[in-house]
Amino acid sequence: MTTDQKILSLISSQDVTSQSQLERLLAGRGVHLTQSTLSRRLKTLSIEKHQGAYRVLNQVGESIPPATIVNAPPNLVILRTTAGFAAALAYVIDQRMSKELIAGSVAGEDTVLIAIKSPKLYQTAIKDIKTILKI
Repeated sequence: MTTDQKILSLISSQDVTSQSQLERLLAGRGVHLTQSTLSRRLKTLSIEKHQGAYRVLNQVGESIPPATIVNAPPNLVILRTTAGFAAALAYVIDQRMSKELIAGSVAGEDTVLIAIKSPKLYQTAIKDIKTILKI
């Protein structure tokens, strides 16, 4: 996992309220950054403080990375996103999708693979994904 992916994963999985907290969390995962380097990484990743915690913000201020859907029936959905944002996107999907619909997801650098539990649930899952991602 890259440094950017670790940053995205941390801020997606918990409320990080300060850069010093994020520095400590990263150090615990073997990543040592200066405050200025961390600040630049946050800016590059479009991460800003929103409602007291750091969040990934897309161009319209929503805390979900932008994505497009690539259908891969009968039971796979592929999401394409900006480089470095796949882990955050997979986390959002895993947290918000019904466990009755998806078996799980796998994130790469800019791609998320979602396994739908049954081909019969495919269209329902697509609708839910579009709703979650506001597509």
